Amino acid sequence: MTDAVERRRLNQLFREGGVKVICSVRTMTTGVDLPVSCIIDAAPTRSEILHIQKIGRGLRVNPGTEDCLILDHAGNSLRLGLVTDIHHDRLDTTERGARKERKPKPEKLPRPCPRCDALHVGQICPGCGFERSPLANVDATDGTLVEVTGRKQPATMEDKQLFWSMTKWLQHERSWSDGRASNLYRDRFGVWPRGLRATPQRPDQAFFNYEKSRRIAWAKSKTAESRRA
Repeated sequence: MTDAVERRRLNQLFREGGVKVICSVRTMTTGVDLPVSCIIDAAPTRSEILHIQKIGRGLRVNPGTEDCLILDHAGNSLRLGLVTDIHHDRLDTTERGARKERKPKPEKLPRPCPRCDALHVGQICPGCGFERSPLANVDATDGTLVEVTGRKQPATMEDKQLFWSMTKWLQHERSWSDGRASNLYRDRFGVWPRGLRATPQRPDQAFFNYEKSRRIAWAKSKTAESRRA
């Protein structure tokens, strides 16, 4: 833990370029105005307000910064949306807790003590004094970071033709069947490719990323099926 004086010193070093990265836990979500060009979010939340506050540290205008790279390892942007897309057209004026009736908390059931097997409720066993260690609520899993864009606009015929042309290029390079190429197109647009020219065009990096993400998803689904079998 760092005290307020140490935090001010680190913030000043960051401004001057003496520190490139600052790692914090719930100490820089609000009230921080630094020239940030990258944010790594590793703290899951269901709060829109907290989500906006955290990412907002990198959206402030500061000299020397033109953009901000957001690496969301917590999945908050998928769960709550991009902060630039979150919008409410009116203020919530209801009192806290009055918006909806709170459901009563379920009664805690007794659990056996790991040491003496006595059933009890709570962290400390009244029989032998054994204290349970609180379990972490966050599970870390391997994953792949992919670019998340804003709300999707309806695809135009130009978009579909470009995607199909890049698909045909990759089909030729990798000797795909017509069915595999068509399925990739349907995964992207939800319809089969009809009325499009089969003119190959070398894909851009966004297309390669999308195609790779579909292969990864397919492989994971097959692994899950084999485990259930």
